[in-house]
Amino acid sequence: MVYYIFELNNGHKMPILGIGTFSGFEAEKPMTTSEAVTFALKIGYRHIDCAYAHNNETEIGIAIKTAIHDMGMKRQDMFVASKLWNEFHKPEDVEPALRQSLTNLGLEYLDLFLMHWPFAFERQHKKTDIIHPVDFSKKFVYDTQTHFTETWSAMETLVRKGLVKSIGVSNFNQDQLQMLINNCKVKPTVNQIECHPYLNQHRLMAFCKSNNIRITAYSPLGCKDRLWKSQKDDQPLLEHPALLRMSRHYEKSIAQILLRWQIQRGIAIVPRMRTPDHISENFLLWDWNLSENDMQEIQALNQDNRLYLPLIEGQPWCSDHPHYPFKTNCI
Repeated sequence: MVYYIFELNNGHKMPILGIGTFSGFEAEKPMTTSEAVTFALKIGYRHIDCAYAHNNETEIGIAIKTAIHDMGMKRQDMFVASKLWNEFHKPEDVEPALRQSLTNLGLEYLDLFLMHWPFAFERQHKKTDIIHPVDFSKKFVYDTQTHFTETWSAMETLVRKGLVKSIGVSNFNQDQLQMLINNCKVKPTVNQIECHPYLNQHRLMAFCKSNNIRITAYSPLGCKDRLWKSQKDDQPLLEHPALLRMSRHYEKSIAQILLRWQIQRGIAIVPRMRTPDHISENFLLWDWNLSENDMQEIQALNQDNRLYLPLIEGQPWCSDHPHYPFKTNCI
């Protein structure tokens, strides 16, 4: 079996396929987070995408411990990523927040640590409190004084201390990435962003490629079970006629078509876990290819339409923060 591995700009390796561990939208979960991650590791996944704000790092730590002690895996065989939450952007809060994630996960280091968003909140929770990100109606108190370049400088210190192997960002736009590049000592290795055929991110993808920054796509299947609706929800991605045709032609699921499209574009993917069948199906991507015509047809589905964009009273979540990264018309 071929399992694609990226080389990051610092020489470290990252598996192109990971398991996404955010599970906040499902009212009923067929598997616990720990069970799902354990199952994924058992069938061959090696990249685990976590976040402090997902509320489940401790459960993921149980799965990692199980893999090491009961399945004979080595820590170095796993690529574990997590994210710095917005409340911990002040430089003095960055290392304690990272150490809390390490404690939660039962690890001594992370392979990748991402700044979850470019905007900061005032800290209102203790390090041992895990906030629940699904409550988007919560009135967060913004920290408009702490700039993400200050936060990044503190993250660079984590690399020098050996607490993380690589650092990167999530949800950053091109201008914000350029600002980091202009001011950093340790270059971002990854930008994790929403990316699927309705938001193919071709402009940001070209910028990142020119600066040797890898892209990881979250919501690569379109975030179909989100709690809010987009302005352009008339044609769900997983029901699109062109993708249905390709599904029949290749004898693959639409999810597999979408994930294979990203792999052939050179983009890493972290589809969210749901069931054993989904986790298994999403791993069967290595011995077949989409034709160039089909790649272009999927590319042409782009609408610059964000699907993972929580709306509060009709306005995008946190869009009034001065460091909000997206245009408020959802493009």
